[in-house]
Amino acid sequence: MGGMPCRMVPMIRTLSLLLLLVLGLAGCDSGGDMQSSPPEDGATPDRGTPDTDEQPRLAPGPLVLGEEDARDLSYPLRLVDVNGLEREVSGPEELEVLLRAGRYGQGEVSPAIEYVRLFYATDRRRETPGLATILAPLFPALVALLAAFAVNRLLKRWLKTEARRVGCVLSGLAFMAAGGLCIRGTLLALETLRLSKNTDVLYGSARSRSGALELGTVVVSIPVQNHRIARIEMPSLLRGELYPDPLRHFVIQDVNPMDQGAFFGELHDVVAASEKKEAFLFIHGYNNTFAYAAMRLAQIVYDVGFEGAPILYSWPSKGAAALYTYDKENADWSAGNLAGFLGDLRRESGAEQIHVLAHSMGSRVFSAAFPLAIEPVLEGVEPVFSELILAAPDLDSDTFERFIAPRLMKRSRRVTLYASERDEALLASVQVNGQRRAGMAGDNIVILDGMDTVDVTPVAGGHAYIADSGRVLGDLVDVVKNRLSATDRATLSPRERGGHRYWELVKR
Repeated sequence: MGGMPCRMVPMIRTLSLLLLLVLGLAGCDSGGDMQSSPPEDGATPDRGTPDTDEQPRLAPGPLVLGEEDARDLSYPLRLVDVNGLEREVSGPEELEVLLRAGRYGQGEVSPAIEYVRLFYATDRRRETPGLATILAPLFPALVALLAAFAVNRLLKRWLKTEARRVGCVLSGLAFMAAGGLCIRGTLLALETLRLSKNTDVLYGSARSRSGALELGTVVVSIPVQNHRIARIEMPSLLRGELYPDPLRHFVIQDVNPMDQGAFFGELHDVVAASEKKEAFLFIHGYNNTFAYAAMRLAQIVYDVGFEGAPILYSWPSKGAAALYTYDKENADWSAGNLAGFLGDLRRESGAEQIHVLAHSMGSRVFSAAFPLAIEPVLEGVEPVFSELILAAPDLDSDTFERFIAPRLMKRSRRVTLYASERDEALLASVQVNGQRRAGMAGDNIVILDGMDTVDVTPVAGGHAYIADSGRVLGDLVDVVKNRLSATDRATLSPRERGGHRYWELVKR
């Protein structure tokens, strides 16, 4: 009987791999540390494309609705523009974000597909298109799978009967790890395959060979009628979708590298054409590929209704949750490149207002780059950034409070910190780093005079709430587009701790 458990290893191995495979296929909708999660309170659920015409409709024309009016409507409803094109709205929160962002006003025409052109700067290595590049993410998974089989065989041969229970556990863990790598490798291979249909420019997860930045533009198409606020619609193998359909999914349509002169020339033109002469810089967090970060920024600027120049800074994240330490090292390495880019951006973009959104470990890159780029040359001048937004910052809480935040507040017109008690990624980060993180709420939430701290715990959880929670996105609209202070935002309720005031994003 002592050897019986090991006879279950093949079954355990098969079941675990099948389970991981199903989970991986289901997860093909997105990736990254900002991966879309099940809707939180206030986020918009994805209901898919309606099959009937039974939903109520709002005809073309101005939408002048108060909060109570929006809540009294029957959902789901459809917005109809002057061309007769329709968009389903699943709840009052989504309608509220659309109205705040100015998406549906007097006779607005909404096409079936909208193209968002982003500027980018990256120090990722450019990969050579081809079959080897597509299959490369699968090689570590194959090696791990072979190693797991080898471990299983060795344990069976060498361990005595009474020790085989331990061997079964070790063997199961080895197959679980290999299965996880198989899933991640499959997702990355699919992403590369899909990208290679539209562009020959592919950026991987390694550092650029020269260590220098590459600049350019990337075009992302958004399926307007199929899009839900706070979501990135992606193909799923479970629905039989290998390649993305532009009418249903976000698609990277083009990646165009540029030299520095052409890049800043075009950036300057876009900024100059915007009403407020503004730019919006997004620095993604850990566990992000270049493509996913580009689609996330496209989703944010579209949902928020930002009209200036959107810019992605993409550092070489590995695109795998298990490689946190790798990403942490690369974040530190990339800070020098970001510092140079921040200086160029201020001098050459012509932007009168530069907004920055740094998420998760992206806050680490930005906080390290900031003093290198700004303080040596701009002592005594006006604030460099208009809105500086730190969402779920993965920074040591004490270090941030004592050294980093005072510098940032000195050079920004307004600093907003979003924090949550329900951020599993930051809870895991505490286990790795040993210290509380600045993006955590609760009894030790970071509160400083001159910084707006917003606790989103009542309405959103997870790590990606800045973009995948409808309520948090609505507050972001008020910060970036409407420029409302915390005291003027109806969704915020004041709280006090230790004689200092902070804000809580509340359900209404």
